[in-house]
Amino acid sequence: METVNTFTARGGITQVASNAAILFLTVIVLNILWQKLPSKKTEPPVVFHWFPFIGNAVSYGMNPLEFFTSCRGKVCTVLGCVFHV
Repeated sequence: METVNTFTARGGITQVASNAAILFLTVIVLNILWQKLPSKKTEPPVVFHWFPFIGNAVSYGMNPLEFFTSCRGKVCTVLGCVFHV
């Protein structure tokens, strides 16, 4: 019981939450940087997405036809999308 009180009194919960937020933001930044790196010329371009492990699944799931139409206008007629389901 004393260990729990010491952990809470020292701001342990706050520290865990701040570390989780830093990890989450680091993963997002690394994901964005990875997408901005030059890709191989033999591979199709990938549609930009903010969140790793989600990719474009949400916007595709809401309206697939509009998603592909907007991507075709932005990228090209052949493209790669990240879908983690």
